[in-house]
Amino acid sequence: ATPLWLWNVLMAFYHVRIIMMGPIEKPDHIPEEEWLDPLPMSRRYLGLLRFLLMSSFEVLAVLNLDGVTKWKWSLIFIPIYLLEGITLFRRMRQSSAIIITVQELESIIGKPFHEFTEEEKEMLSKKYTIVPSKSSQAYHISKSLKENAEIEVIKIIFRDIFLILLLIQLDTGADWSWWVIFTPVFAMSCCLCCSQCQKYAEVQATAAEKLGGATAMETDVENGTDYGAMEGGNASNSEQTSHPISDEERSEIKAEVLEASSKAFGTCCSQFFFLVLVCMCLGKLQGAGFSSIWILSPFLFIASIILCTLGCTIFCVAPIDESDIYEYQNMDQNIFTSGTPSPPDSEQPPSVFAEGNNTVTRSQEDAIKSEHPEKHTTNTVPSPQVDLLDDNVGTASQAEVSIKPEAEVGPTESEVDDLD
Repeated sequence: ATPLWLWNVLMAFYHVRIIMMGPIEKPDHIPEEEWLDPLPMSRRYLGLLRFLLMSSFEVLAVLNLDGVTKWKWSLIFIPIYLLEGITLFRRMRQSSAIIITVQELESIIGKPFHEFTEEEKEMLSKKYTIVPSKSSQAYHISKSLKENAEIEVIKIIFRDIFLILLLIQLDTGADWSWWVIFTPVFAMSCCLCCSQCQKYAEVQATAAEKLGGATAMETDVENGTDYGAMEGGNASNSEQTSHPISDEERSEIKAEVLEASSKAFGTCCSQFFFLVLVCMCLGKLQGAGFSSIWILSPFLFIASIILCTLGCTIFCVAPIDESDIYEYQNMDQNIFTSGTPSPPDSEQPPSVFAEGNNTVTRSQEDAIKSEHPEKHTTNTVPSPQVDLLDDNVGTASQAEVSIKPEAEVGPTESEVDDLD
């Protein structure tokens, strides 16, 4: 049980550290009356108490299994009784909460909500869960918390029944079948699956009613046969016609249906996997002759699927072509040579030209050309060929040929005299 003790040490350090942090300070942008500590100190102390109860049960169980103590198992499980009692008390309060809107509360009390005193609001908050409206996010969150609390209550009841049967088997030496003792576990799994499927059916029926009613109203409006909205017909139909369902509301309804279906499917799959594992353990306890490795086979099967999937992804990676790397490295050159527009000057490295003792960048040269275009319009004239074997060729300075612009090229003075 060494890994278990190491885990308990880490969890003890975590709980002590959380308590030593103290209350969370209110941010400056949140008003004092709207601030609510997300992790109150009472919740932290309760978490530490639950951890201590579970740790004490683990220590007592290990001592009794090693023969250090000879206590009855009903005494060993006392921390579990306390832990289950605390959890049941909290979940019962949440599951029995009444969700009420502000409008319904005003109709019951008989005055607007803003006229309630602080004492009245505090008293009502202990009895009701007040939300702005049934279409608000607070209503959906409160409803989800209540449903989860109801499911937790069902789990606690079945767990307590299982503990009672288990303690009778351990302390009295009753020769009951382990399949009978684990009957509450099977019943709990079936109840969880049925509750999630029922919730999915309710969400789907509500969505079909909303979407179907909206589609029918849109059809009636297009055909001009919305008789409910004429001459004092159905008032609710006229109200819905005046407020048709938008595309955003349609997407939200479909998202709720998808979320409910995913929860139902996930719950059924997880419970099936859990029941298979429990059945293997029970078969081994009843004296089955198969190897204990089959109990771990579901975990090994899932791990093998994950590893095979990761291995197959390696072959899905395409090799990198060297030509693609070359094209990527010379992307700028390819852009300029293909005649496509060049990137902005801010993305181009400035080209530097040396002219005498001055250094001129390409951007500076372009600016000079734009200011004096007539001084920079030159024609490219092929340089004359020079015979290096000719003795009449002078020095390098004499062999240089100056290139003139096209406007300045013309006949020499001797050629003009010859024409005359």
